[in-house]
Amino acid sequence: MTVATDRLLFVCLNPAWQRSVGFERFALARVNRALNVCETGGGKGINAARAARLLQADATVAFFSGGTTGQLLRTELDALGISRIDVSVDAATRVCTTIIDHASGQVTEMIEPSGTVSDAAFGRLRARLLCQLSSFSGVAICGTFPPRIPEDFYARLAGAARAAGATVLLDGVKGLDPALKQGLDILRLNADELRAVTGESELHRALHHPTVAGGCRWLAVT
Repeated sequence: MTVATDRLLFVCLNPAWQRSVGFERFALARVNRALNVCETGGGKGINAARAARLLQADATVAFFSGGTTGQLLRTELDALGISRIDVSVDAATRVCTTIIDHASGQVTEMIEPSGTVSDAAFGRLRARLLCQLSSFSGVAICGTFPPRIPEDFYARLAGAARAAGATVLLDGVKGLDPALKQGLDILRLNADELRAVTGESELHRALHHPTVAGGCRWLAVT
């Protein structure tokens, strides 16, 4: 598989519209005037697809979107040349706000709750994904998923993608247990997530814990 020639699918069921707001100094319980504001699509899968596209990959993102923020996200992906498998939902795409304090270098994240996805909307996205899986050589399942999505959906998707011949990566901990039982090619966790999943405080012990070692071919830890 080569990034420049193969079709890559990024499953991002819980995307965001990201607002990054910079301040010279940010103080709680005060009036703060921003130096600058930047808005862009957000979420692990959106960001990964953007990076893949910069490397000239044929990238597609699967996601739910709604409201004005959902339209902003769809417009941005189209402008970047990233294909979409998206289903519209009633709830507006959540907004995540990053506050940057330039004086201290501290960054604060404020994340809105996710809207609920109806059974009908989930069924439409699932059907479209399963129908198109065979056209992708790599599938990255990224981040969390909204309320009412079945806990084993990532596992079922990973199994179908591997059966279709794709390399499958999971980046996240939600739905992790059934996905590991199904089997993954690559699992990406940060060090704190790995410790929490395995119950091991020492990282070198966590890396070889049977909880993760038996369920994936490769483990990437950041």
